[in-house]
Order: sequence, then C-alpha cells, then structure tokens
Amino acid sequence: MRLPNSAGLLAVSRLLATFLTLLTAPIVARSVGPEGRGAVSAALAAFALVPIVLAFGMPLNLRRLSLRESSDGYVRAARDITLTLFIPAVGIGYALGVTLFNSLDVFVQAVAVVGIASSPLTVSWMNDQSVLIAHRKFRCVAAIQLMQPLIYVVSIIFFWSFGRLNVGIVLVCYIAGSVATFAFASWCVPVSVRGHRSSRRDFLRGSGSFVGGAVAEAASNRLDQLLVLPLLGLYQAGLYSLAVTFSSLPMSFAHAVGAHYFSRYSEEENDQDSLVSESIRVILYLSFFVAGLLSLLCIVLVPFIFGRDFVPALPSIWISQAGSVLMCTSYVVSMVLVSRGSGRALTAAQISAVVASTSALLLIAPWKGAVGASLASSSGYLVLLVIVLYLAKVRMRDLFLRKEDVMRAVRIIKR
Repeated sequence: MRLPNSAGLLAVSRLLATFLTLLTAPIVARSVGPEGRGAVSAALAAFALVPIVLAFGMPLNLRRLSLRESSDGYVRAARDITLTLFIPAVGIGYALGVTLFNSLDVFVQAVAVVGIASSPLTVSWMNDQSVLIAHRKFRCVAAIQLMQPLIYVVSIIFFWSFGRLNVGIVLVCYIAGSVATFAFASWCVPVSVRGHRSSRRDFLRGSGSFVGGAVAEAASNRLDQLLVLPLLGLYQAGLYSLAVTFSSLPMSFAHAVGAHYFSRYSEEENDQDSLVSESIRVILYLSFFVAGLLSLLCIVLVPFIFGRDFVPALPSIWISQAGSVLMCTSYVVSMVLVSRGSGRALTAAQISAVVASTSALLLIAPWKGAVGASLASSSGYLVLLVIVLYLAKVRMRDLFLRKEDVMRAVRIIKR
C-alpha cells in the first residue's frame, strides 16, 4: 500500500521514531543505570545542540527560500558552507571533551568528541529536510526522521545481545545513525555539485536573521540537559532525561501541524490571520490530549519499562508534560513568524526564553533536582509562548477551542 504524502505522516514517523528509541530505553537504562543514563543524555544533548549552533540558521532560511520554484542554487550554497563547518566542529568537540565530559572515562570522552566533530553531517541532513518540507515531500521527510533511530535501535540490540553495551557504545550507535541519515538525505535531495550557485554571502546574511532563533530554540530544548550534569550530578540528570524523553512525544504532532500549515500561511495571504489562529487551536487540542494521556500512562510505563530505579522521575515527568503543551504551541507560532520572514523577532523571543529558563535552572535545580529542572524548562516555554503570540498578533479569544478544531486535528493526522 502506498503511503499518503501528507503532513500527518510526519507525526506518525516522529512517533514511530520516538517509539523505536523508547524500545531500547529499558535496555540502555538497565545496562548503564541512572548515572550512565545521565552521561548519555548529556552527550546526546551536545550532539543535537552543536549542529544547530553551527547551522547558523541555514535550515530555516533554506525552508523559506525553497518555497520558490527552484532551490538548487541555494542547496549548493548551503552544502558548500556546511563543508567548511568541520573546522569549528573539531574545535568545539575538543573543548567540550576536556571540560564538560572530563569526568567520564577516556573512551566515552573520545566518542563524545568524534560525535561533536561530525556535527556538519547533521547540519547537512537538517538542510535537506527543510528543502523537502518546503516542497511538501513528506514521505521523504518521514523516512529521514526514521533513519537515525532505526540504525540506533538495531545497533543497540546488536551490542546488547553480545553483552557489550556501555555508555561509549551507546554513543557510537547514535553516531552511526547520524551518518546513515546524512547519506540518505543527500540521496533524497539529488542536487549535483556542478551548476548554478546562489551567493553564499547573501545566503548566510539571510540565514543570520534566523540563527539566534534556531540556536535559542535548540538551547531551550537541549541546553538544560547539558547543564544538569554539573548542577545535579549523574543520578538526577538521569531522572530528568526521562522527563525530557516523555515530554518530547507531543512534539511529533507540533511538527506535523507546523509542516501542514507552513506553505499555506503564504499561499492564503488574504485569510492568514484566521489560518494562524486555526493552526494554534489545532496544536493546543492535540498537545493537551497527548500530554494528558502520557501523564497517566507513565505511572505504569516507567516502572515496567525502565525499572523501579526510575520511579522518582514521575513528578518531573508530570511537570514536563505541562511544559510540552507550551513547547508545542510555541513551535507552531514560531513557524508563523518564519513564514513571514520575522527572523530577528523570533530570535529575540527565543533568547528571552533561554535566559528565563537558564536563570530558573540555576536558581531552582540545585535544591529541587530533576523536578526543579522540569519547572525551569517549563517556565522558559511559557515566556516563549507569551512573546511569540504577541509577535504573531494572536488575540486571546482566538485560542479558545472549537468543535471543528477536533475534526481538523484528526484530518491532519489521518491524511
């Protein structure tokens, strides 16, 4: 049966990707324990955050520019720039290896440095994914989203079956998935090396207006996972990583809703205000429903899947689920600002949110542990949501859910 080329497919693929990761979560958790889980979480946060910093806003700018008839010139320019990013990536990897990861054993340190140094590969597939979203090639995007976790899961099970699973091997498995994703995404966007190139300088200048927003968004989602390691220690960091895992599940629907409405924001300019309000109400409905369901299910899932050692993570998970509703809604509103080219305004909003969440983390987390970290991240998402709603000129009365929004949400996911 041929899969539908719909935005709903992105939600399914992201949920499946998360499910694949969760499939190995008990194996990893029981193999390395809460402290090892904390180390893995910190390293994976670095693997996710550094590429977004290095990307310099290119994926968002490329998504916007790719709405035009031909994007090959922009893709070539982006790939040229990405190739040069290996130089700073190696430097950042070494710096983090001897500072943040200096308490880990030598093998884990080395793997962490290699993973960070390979960040330009992730930048490349992020760019390719943006092009595919703009061209509404959702089947390819779904496959890219599944590639990394699929390779990761297969590799984890392989090493676990031979009793060789440890923190370093877990990171190796993740890096292998990133390399495979890079190769597959490049194949999905078959732009030859030769041909017209858009001005790299102009492309970077345009990307610069999005860099702060992109970096700040990544920081609001990942920076806390790096900071909790020195602030809370490995055990509490391990508990918090579980809360982050559960809170990331509703984001699958946010990406689907954002992708569904992104091109329509510019296509239906005369009716854009009502379309924006509609998209926000749809994601509010979906995220409320999914977060509420997960809050109940985690009571059974955490001890059953991860073991009794992770039961103390439940309060942190519940708080993070509330934060996930704010996070999902903020993402969809942010896509509105991207479609309007309001990169600088989005940057200011994201930076404000990072300052708020990081300040709260430093104040609350040391004496409230994982619960404090969840409260801090949720406060950042609240600040972000308030600001982006104001920037998008969304009225409060437009946020009240309507009966038809339920059916719209169902259609987006099913189509």
